[in-house]
Amino acid sequence: MVLKGGKSMPSISKMRFTNVVYEEGNKRYNDELFLFEGHNGGILLENGGGKTVLIQTALQAVLPHVDLADRKIKNTLSLENAPAHIAIEWITNDKPRRYVVTAVTLFLTKHGLESIRYVYEYDAGDPNGIEGIPFVREGKEAKRPAERGEMQDYYSLMKDKSSFFAKTFDTIKEYKAFIENQYHIISSEWESIAKINSTEGGVEAFFDDCKSTNQLFDRLLIPTVEDSIVGHNKAMFADMFEKQYQSFKNYKKLKQTIEENKRIQAKVENYVNTFEKLHDKQQAYLKAKQQVKGVWNVTLSQKQKMNSELVENSRMREQWEREHRIYKMKVASHEIAVEKARLDEKEATYTEKYSLQLSKKEERDSHQTHYYSLKLAKLKKEMKEEQENLIFAKEKLEELDKNEEVFDLQESLDGARQQLLGSYLKELEKVNQEKQGIMYQLNPILEQVKQKTSNKAELMERINKANLELTAINERIRARTEDMERLQQQILANPQQEHVSIELKKWQEHSNHLDQEIVRLDQEVKQLNIMIEKAEDFRDKLLEEYAEVEKNKIEVSFKLDELDNSQKNVITSLAGLRPQWANLDEIYTTQKTIETRILEQIDRLKKERNNFLFKERLSYRFVDDYGDQDLFFADTFLAEQLTSWKNQLDYVVTGVEYLQNISEEQRRRHKNFPFWPITLITTNKSKLQLLDKLSHISNRIQFPIIVLTTEEALQVPDSQKQNWIAPAHWDNNLETEYFENWKVKVKGEAQVITGNRVQKEKELTEWEDGWKTLRQFLNTYPYDLYSSLSKSLSEWKSQLEEVTLKIKEEKTKINESRIIVEKHRNKIKNYSDEMQGLQTKIKEGLSYLSYEKEVEAEQEKLESLSLSLRQLEREKLSNEKELKRFIEEKEYLAQRVTDLENEMTVVKREEDYLGVKTLTPIYTEESKQSIRNRILDLNRKIDKITVTQGEWIARQEAAIQAMEKLQVQVDDTRNQQTDLDEEMTFPSDGDRWMETLLEKVKELDEELILLDQEVQQTLSQKENQKGKYEYKLEQFNTDYPGEELILFDQAIEEINQILQETNAKLLERDIYISKQTNHITTEIERISQAERELEKYIEGHHFNAPDLLEIEMTEEQQLAFTYQRKKYVKNAIDEMRNRKQEMDAEASLVHKEKDDVRDFCRKEISDIKLQQMAINGIEHKKTYDDIISFKNNMLTSINRITKYANEHIRKSDEDLQLFINQIHSHLQTITEELRQIPNKTKVKVMNDWKPIYSFSIPEWEEEAGKTRIRDYIEWILQQLEEDRFLNDHGMQDDGKVRNELEVWLQTKSLLQIVMNNEVMKVNCRKVTNDNHVTSKSYSWEQSNAWSGGEKWSKNMTLFLGVLNYVAEKKQHIQANMKRHRAVILDNPFGKASSDHVLSPVFFIAEQLGFQIIALTAHAEGKFLQDYFPVIYSCRLRSSQDARKKVMTKEKWLHHAYFQDHEPQEIERLGEMKQMELF
Repeated sequence: MVLKGGKSMPSISKMRFTNVVYEEGNKRYNDELFLFEGHNGGILLENGGGKTVLIQTALQAVLPHVDLADRKIKNTLSLENAPAHIAIEWITNDKPRRYVVTAVTLFLTKHGLESIRYVYEYDAGDPNGIEGIPFVREGKEAKRPAERGEMQDYYSLMKDKSSFFAKTFDTIKEYKAFIENQYHIISSEWESIAKINSTEGGVEAFFDDCKSTNQLFDRLLIPTVEDSIVGHNKAMFADMFEKQYQSFKNYKKLKQTIEENKRIQAKVENYVNTFEKLHDKQQAYLKAKQQVKGVWNVTLSQKQKMNSELVENSRMREQWEREHRIYKMKVASHEIAVEKARLDEKEATYTEKYSLQLSKKEERDSHQTHYYSLKLAKLKKEMKEEQENLIFAKEKLEELDKNEEVFDLQESLDGARQQLLGSYLKELEKVNQEKQGIMYQLNPILEQVKQKTSNKAELMERINKANLELTAINERIRARTEDMERLQQQILANPQQEHVSIELKKWQEHSNHLDQEIVRLDQEVKQLNIMIEKAEDFRDKLLEEYAEVEKNKIEVSFKLDELDNSQKNVITSLAGLRPQWANLDEIYTTQKTIETRILEQIDRLKKERNNFLFKERLSYRFVDDYGDQDLFFADTFLAEQLTSWKNQLDYVVTGVEYLQNISEEQRRRHKNFPFWPITLITTNKSKLQLLDKLSHISNRIQFPIIVLTTEEALQVPDSQKQNWIAPAHWDNNLETEYFENWKVKVKGEAQVITGNRVQKEKELTEWEDGWKTLRQFLNTYPYDLYSSLSKSLSEWKSQLEEVTLKIKEEKTKINESRIIVEKHRNKIKNYSDEMQGLQTKIKEGLSYLSYEKEVEAEQEKLESLSLSLRQLEREKLSNEKELKRFIEEKEYLAQRVTDLENEMTVVKREEDYLGVKTLTPIYTEESKQSIRNRILDLNRKIDKITVTQGEWIARQEAAIQAMEKLQVQVDDTRNQQTDLDEEMTFPSDGDRWMETLLEKVKELDEELILLDQEVQQTLSQKENQKGKYEYKLEQFNTDYPGEELILFDQAIEEINQILQETNAKLLERDIYISKQTNHITTEIERISQAERELEKYIEGHHFNAPDLLEIEMTEEQQLAFTYQRKKYVKNAIDEMRNRKQEMDAEASLVHKEKDDVRDFCRKEISDIKLQQMAINGIEHKKTYDDIISFKNNMLTSINRITKYANEHIRKSDEDLQLFINQIHSHLQTITEELRQIPNKTKVKVMNDWKPIYSFSIPEWEEEAGKTRIRDYIEWILQQLEEDRFLNDHGMQDDGKVRNELEVWLQTKSLLQIVMNNEVMKVNCRKVTNDNHVTSKSYSWEQSNAWSGGEKWSKNMTLFLGVLNYVAEKKQHIQANMKRHRAVILDNPFGKASSDHVLSPVFFIAEQLGFQIIALTAHAEGKFLQDYFPVIYSCRLRSSQDARKKVMTKEKWLHHAYFQDHEPQEIERLGEMKQMELF
């Protein structure tokens, strides 16, 4: 059984947890104290009992606020209600016993987790020790945990009482540094403990992540070593790299630039030369494209013109359509007007007929009324006569009863005759009055006839005058129209379709445009001439400047050629020293490196030469010294003396001689004595004498000489070998045969070494000569001179190219300007000629418009006069109608007068009138007939003629019947005719008048019958015509909705003529427009064919680019193009394609060259920026000028960078070298430290220390290692140029760079580089259960295949060894000091529980000085008692609140162990009772 007996610092004495509440307040440690007193201790906790909580809580006393398995302590513990107090008491000294307590109070604030940190050092029995800290206070009802304020007060009080031993700390860093420096409680050691406990499964699980050797080194060993190196920061190299990143990049870029500049320059110049050829082809192709663009623009111009003409044609078509529509509207309106005229005519005819009918009817009715009125008057007269007859008959019947006398009869007869005369005279007077009345009617009619006749003559005169004026106007219109037609023929291209007014506006606008263009072009010509003059002056100055620059360039080039030749000779000389230098383009960029390398090489060669010289001297000394010896003796001088001394002393031999003379067994026993080659054997008698002789020659002997007597020689101890190291050949040369061989070998080696020494001296001479050559060159051509000359040459070249380019530009500018001037002058001439023609057209066009206005004015007059003439014609016709009517009326009235005069003559010729005309008339109302009857009767009476009564009755009856008959006739007459003149008296000519009237009525009735037919016919014709008119009108409204009828001022006959003329013109225009449409369409199609043919090549040639200047086609070319577009386009395209093919062929060469340059840049230029600059130049510089500019800029940049490189590379190289040296030094330290770790696993077996682990760490030569580091840094710099390190804005993402740097510059990565990927190896030995170490070792991978317990054992061993290493590194204590360390582990045993597994681990732990406090759930197995003298069994017990549990503990002590080894510890542990565990 292996138990830890002794104690040393610092081991754990006690642990105290107060108010440690966890799992949301449901579990807690009230105030628990664990006592270990520096011994191994076990804490038993059931699963789920909080082992991790206990470890994380305990760690707070060393590492405040530490996380465990990514679990924060503020989340582990419930600190909301009261602080948690954690304290550990450490044993800092055993005798006398002394302690230190580290205590931490954890609490929450609004800012998060905070803590109070306290350290107190004290002696045993101090009341203020761990148990005396007042973490628990008396409350009102029960004890309570102390508040943070109370603890702060307590700690302050302790500081005041014992400021030297009691400390508080403002920061965790100060706290950890203090306990580490003062008490060797190492933070990094405990961080490793925290790390191992963060892994589920503890040590086993932690080492599961280290299955391979690489993983072991990368994840554990290297980080452990790094953490243990004072002042080392894992990010140190990343930080240094970041700080010097720019310098490194500059170094790399500058170095690359220096190595690559000339090649870049050569590549660029070669590329530019190739591109120059391409440029020539491009210019030819450009010219071809410009010519094609000229064709294209002419094509587009012609197409645009044709399209404009098509638009104009369409406008003309639309105008024609509108005019044609208007024409059709006019035709329709004319047709409607014709129909309306016909309707008007029909209506007029109808109206006339109807009016005539009405007139005739009225006349007939008038005559009929007059007739019936006369008839009625006649009937009335007859009725009056019959009434008078009736009266007379009645009188006669009454007279029959009387007898009348003859005298009375005669008197009655005379009276009757006077009454008859009165009746005649009255009748004549009435007729005469009628005649006078008719004559009264006739006079105004005669006046009207006269007036109308006069009007007729006047109207005829006016009509004749108007016709004469019309003829004159028409003649003037005809004359001006002829003038206008003449002008149209002169100034219009197509008089039938074009309008002077429209064209005149175009001519004026175009003339103004031409005038402005002439002014503009003339101004531009003046400006261009001024510019040409200035450009020529500038060109001449540039030519002078070119000559001067060329001269300066040649001078500088000559000097540089001399320098380059000298430099090449130096490089050739240097290449003989180091072949790699044969690739040097120039010396200056690597001057420092070359100088350093030469000096280092000279120094190395001197050392090697001296080493060979030493070896040579030593070898030849061996040859000289031992060549004649038969038996080996180290000191040759003394060997020579022995020859004579042997004769002077009784016995003296060398040690080797002595060995030859003793027995084999004695020789074997004494052979290990290392000093036989410097030992002399003599007798007791001769010893003093021999010593005396030696003292006399002590200034010449080479080695200390041991003098032994023969007795002493037999007792030489072997153990002295352990304390002495002798030259190797001493031991071997003890044998005579070997010594002989050795002499031969030494002689041979001496000759070889001499050859090597000679060779080294030769090399040294060569390097020294190289150094002299280099220094001589640099003294003759220092860098400043080289830089100045290179800069000057670059500047002169750049200036020369710039001047050349400027001269070329000026020449181009002058030529282009002259071409433009010539074009402008041609345009000015063409524009002037065109404008002159336009002015003529404009002048004649204005004349045309003036004539047009005259014609319009005359036409207005013509229309007005035509209107007046038509009015006169209408007035004439009306006058003639009225004249005819008045004449007819006059004739009718004159006939009436004649009839009345004839009637009077007839009356005057009547016998009755002649018989009574001499009498005196008596006027009475009695009718003439009645008076006649009465006279007749009176004559009869006188003649005795008697009438009987019967006759008078008969006559009375007849009168009554006649009256009745007449009354019926009167009634019939009144029924037949209304509106009768009841007052009319029947005239004397009434019967003839009635006959006349009746004849007229009959005539009029006949006429009315005919007129009625005519009226019906004209009415029917009128209605038919009205239907036609309304149909036409409706058709017009349908065809032309919303349009109004066109009204004409001309006569319909004229309108028809006008419409025919209009139709003819429209037809002619339609034909012309159609022809023009076909022509334009055909032209557009032909132009489009040309355009389409050209369009095929737009995508391939982009000759229509806006920025491409065209070569304008001449008028002859345009004319030829117009007639042979297809051929012209083909020729132009073929020319362009041929030039394109030539250009493409050249471009292919340029592309190939570009690829070559690009590949060169990407493969050969490591400086990404310079690479991109070159690539961007060849990629994005498309024009020759840009390429030349790029070349100049590139060369300027190269020269500037070269200068910058030469000025800064030394400093950058020094920085880089310093960085490399730091890395290299660190890696050497790491490997040295790694080699120390196995020593920390040594255990003492018997009297010998044996390491459990051994590491095989590859070694490397310093120069090779530094070279690899340099290459690696350059690789990193190259990686950092990649796009993946750019952010979205194209800037370098520092975060990404930092992340990669931390990976690349990790020690493990750097070790792989410097070791050239050779692997480090780990081997381990098994420790048996009898505490022996096997001689056989196993690789780390092999050990991982061991059984679970054995694997746990070797892992624990390494873990404890690592902790031991860390502790020693941090403590800085001597190697022979006894060390003890504490470690707290969660379930460290895993599958290990058997004694053969655990025993070696605890054996090793004791050997390494570790106290183990283990938390485990194991409650079975005897091993706990065997290895842990102190065991606590912790259980959660219910509190008053059933939901919450309180942690309680029971302690078990291994009494047998303590009684046997340290009985006093039982008292310190405070227990006498032994707990039953199992």
